[in-house]
Amino acid sequence: MHGDEGEGDKEKLKDFLPLLEGKRVFLYTGGVKSWSMVFMLEEFRMEVIGTSIKNLQKRYREIKT
Repeated sequence: MHGDEGEGDKEKLKDFLPLLEGKRVFLYTGGVKSWSMVFMLEEFRMEVIGTSIKNLQKRYREIKT
């Protein structure tokens, strides 16, 4: 979470952190909010192994290896 933003939510989730930590995630979304979701998942110490965005305009597509 950024700074104090979401600290209350993070506190509520602290009991779940041991269950989330180390889990591997592939994120498939319908929009540009994927990167903020990737950041959040990494905050929970989850490993993001890939992302895909449905209906992404061709000019925004990028292949990473």
